[in-house]
Amino acid sequence: MELVEYESKSVGRWAFVLAALFAIGGVGVLVVQGLEGRPEAFIGVFLIGLALFLMNFGTLTVRVTKAEVAWFFGVGLIGRRMKLERVRGAEATRSPWYWGWGIRWTPTGWLWRSYGLDVVWLEFDNGKRVGIGTQDPEGLVRAVREQLELT
Repeated sequence: MELVEYESKSVGRWAFVLAALFAIGGVGVLVVQGLEGRPEAFIGVFLIGLALFLMNFGTLTVRVTKAEVAWFFGVGLIGRRMKLERVRGAEATRSPWYWGWGIRWTPTGWLWRSYGLDVVWLEFDNGKRVGIGTQDPEGLVRAVREQLELT
């Protein structure tokens, strides 16, 4: 396993709010149906679904090593890695709120964001760009640029 030079984790509060709203809605469905039938099956499936949602979208982690930049949601099932040799630049900006959270296509490129509006845009050797949401944009830019200078 390669030594991590930088790591930042953003907690997507929206995911927890969304999960809470789903939970309230689920309870509402049980109340309206009068708890008839098999409510324990519904509750079990519902809770498993909420847990999987939060495990996969509750946080966005970005890591910089000497060889790559990696970013992933939750436990790492949904994410990407890019070799540092392909990165041509890193720039911190703020993106509009209406670009949303999660994984989105934007006019600037793909955006991965779990919280806030701060984004670091990485530009690659093929001209494409990826935006990574972070609560520490200056630290991420500094880490990427430092590793680029070493390569």
